[in-house]
Amino acid sequence: MARILVVEDDLAVAILLQEVLAEVGHEVRLATDGRQAISILQKEKVPDVVLTDLNLPYVRGADLVQWIRSDPKTQMTPIIVATGAAPEEFPPRETYEVLIQKPYAPSDILDAVTALLVAKRGPRLRRRL
Repeated sequence: MARILVVEDDLAVAILLQEVLAEVGHEVRLATDGRQAISILQKEKVPDVVLTDLNLPYVRGADLVQWIRSDPKTQMTPIIVATGAAPEEFPPRETYEVLIQKPYAPSDILDAVTALLVAKRGPRLRRRL
């Protein structure tokens, strides 16, 4: 299905998200801090979706979102922000596609990923017709 980078410093939440997403066929890569996420994004194939918390060690989630948007390789990658952070910690609204506030249900994440993948692939499908 799709490659998803999950950036979450709470290992229990990260593993839960990995299991939920893998269960429906997605390939999931985990990063437990912003610095690790940037390293993965620089060295590996660009994911189809990035799912990130904002409260991260080393590189804050809002700074990670800005980095993703500033890098030509990743600037078009859809971003889901899933966080319990206060609104003043959110990155600018135009820099991410979906905001999900904690606590959330796993189905909220699945619905957001599915919607973004459909939107991302839609133009390609229309070009083939």
